[in-house]
Amino acid sequence: MTITKNISIAALTLIATLGLSACSDAEQEKAEQKIDKAIESTGNAFDSASGKVKDTLDDAGDSVGDAMDDAGDKMSDMTDDAGDAMDDAADKMGDMTDDAGNAIEDACEEVKEGVNAEDQDC
Repeated sequence: MTITKNISIAALTLIATLGLSACSDAEQEKAEQKIDKAIESTGNAFDSASGKVKDTLDDAGDSVGDAMDDAGDKMSDMTDDAGDAMDDAADKMGDMTDDAGNAIEDACEEVKEGVNAEDQDC
């Protein structure tokens, strides 16, 4: 923006210099004041625009940062939930294994009991 601003100021100064060479002192002073105001307005417009662009970029960066934080939190929650589900599944598998082992042992003891085996423990 600084280069564009400097080029604009230089162009306005050149135009003013060429235009003022044919004017009277009073007209020249009025023209110089108008040019000064134009240069100031142009500079203010550039400053205002660059400030707005900076603010917009800052806001966009904040929004992206917030979205990334939210996504990270959701991923963490999902990981925790998956871990809990795996723990629950492992507990259920352990319970099912114990139940199956007990059922086999009960069936074995019934068979030994049915054949009048001396040792009925399995």
